[in-house]
Amino acid sequence: MHAVINLRSFFDDLTAWGWADRPAETVVHRADIPRPSAPLPRALAPQTDSALMKDVANLPDTAARAGITLLRGGGLRLGELLDLELDCLWDLPGHGTWLKVPLGKLNTERVVPLDDATLAALDQWMSERGSQRALPHPRTGRPADFLFTLRGTRPSRSQTNRSTTP
Repeated sequence: MHAVINLRSFFDDLTAWGWADRPAETVVHRADIPRPSAPLPRALAPQTDSALMKDVANLPDTAARAGITLLRGGGLRLGELLDLELDCLWDLPGHGTWLKVPLGKLNTERVVPLDDATLAALDQWMSERGSQRALPHPRTGRPADFLFTLRGTRPSRSQTNRSTTP
């Protein structure tokens, strides 16, 4: 990868210097530079997951407790969590409760089953959340009742990251 980047820089320098024998066209394009491989996130070890969820259960903030539990229980990204609407839960008789995850980073929707602990955390959050006004959806502009709305506003990603960082 570094060799390709260095080669591209060399040709860019030839152009900047006005070198007479430089190639007339771009030789190395940005798309020719291979993307660095990023390791995929790994699942937590069972004992680490258990300890984490025990600590989460003791958080004083109900929204944080429900949000973290739902992130873990539904395998969500933060943006997907923040875009959940009140109608995101589906009760399927004989099949439990499922979470409809809205369009996200990959522009796809999916449904995931929820366990009892995640449902209990959501029930507690909903009892404390109370009634909120609908807010414009960032993608569509239509009014939407978001699941995580605090005092009439949606928490931003940066607010969420700041509040969960020790």
